[in-house]
Amino acid sequence: MSILARADGTPRTFAENAATPEDTWPEALLKLFPAEVYGAYMLAMGYLADVESTPTLRIAYWGLFFAGLVATLIWLVAKWDDDPVVRREELRYAWPQLILSAFAFSIWAFFLGGAFAQFPWWTQWLGSLALTMGALLLTGLNKLLGQQSA
Repeated sequence: MSILARADGTPRTFAENAATPEDTWPEALLKLFPAEVYGAYMLAMGYLADVESTPTLRIAYWGLFFAGLVATLIWLVAKWDDDPVVRREELRYAWPQLILSAFAFSIWAFFLGGAFAQFPWWTQWLGSLALTMGALLLTGLNKLLGQQSA
């Protein structure tokens, strides 16, 4: 069963797709990470990996990071119901999910390096540690925020 559709194939509402405190750790993480955005980000990172290091490349990495951050938020909002009344009702569920998803993308981007690898203190082990701790923290924050599905 898809997390984006009900058993009958109709799309789920934002509230139904939002991570809830009742979700298991893998379910919550799956709902917080829009895989399409992450895949596009990794593809773009691959293109930039072949470019020689210049000041323009630094700007490109930071631009890619902020574009991925915004795309994460837009992708989640795009899943909302087309009905404006339903959107307003779902807004109460949206803010915690959007904040957690933006935080999740930032941790994941830090893990990959990219713009953050320009800092002399960044290392791969530090990225791995941030990813591990961030995944645990995200799940706990989701439970603390107490999101409830409709």
